[in-house]
Amino acid sequence: MAALTVLMIILVNTTALNAQQPERLPAGEPLQSSQFSNQEPDESSVVVKKIHSPIKATMLSATFPGLGQAYNRKYWKIPILYGGFGGVVYAFNFNNSRYQTYRKAWVARVDGNPNTVDEFPKYAGEQLQRATNYYRRNLELTYIVGAALYLLNILDATVDAHLLDFDVDENLSMKITPTILSNGNGLNLTGKSSMAGVKLTLSF
Repeated sequence: MAALTVLMIILVNTTALNAQQPERLPAGEPLQSSQFSNQEPDESSVVVKKIHSPIKATMLSATFPGLGQAYNRKYWKIPILYGGFGGVVYAFNFNNSRYQTYRKAWVARVDGNPNTVDEFPKYAGEQLQRATNYYRRNLELTYIVGAALYLLNILDATVDAHLLDFDVDENLSMKITPTILSNGNGLNLTGKSSMAGVKLTLSF
């Protein structure tokens, strides 16, 4: 009886040990994918999608106009942008020069000093004042246009950065086709079991 008990204990322990050992496949049998569930994926097979950052594009354009467009790979916009800034600089220099000239002439006309040289003797005092105010308004408008162009540069870079990650796949489509609408429950309001209609199909 004792020998039988010892034999049973040995058999139980042997069965337990065999149950804990990994399963061995016969020679030549392919491995199943489930046997690799705990293995780490191969780094060479992992595709990392680079996310385009709208915040970075905004900061680049705010730091230096045109950098955001370069970051978005919209290089053709950079000459247009700097053409606009060039126009603003030219308008500023032109209006500022005229404003300073007519302002000095008007001040010289009203300062009461006979030794002051009048550069525009043919112009009346009111004409000099109107010319001064005209170029001053143009100069102020140049400031506004320059600031608007700077903000537009930032807005353009931000919107472009957002749209770069937008799905514009060719599979996106909308199709409108004629169809026959049938009523399986009986006649409709027109007294017919079917009628012509239009079907709208969206493909993603």
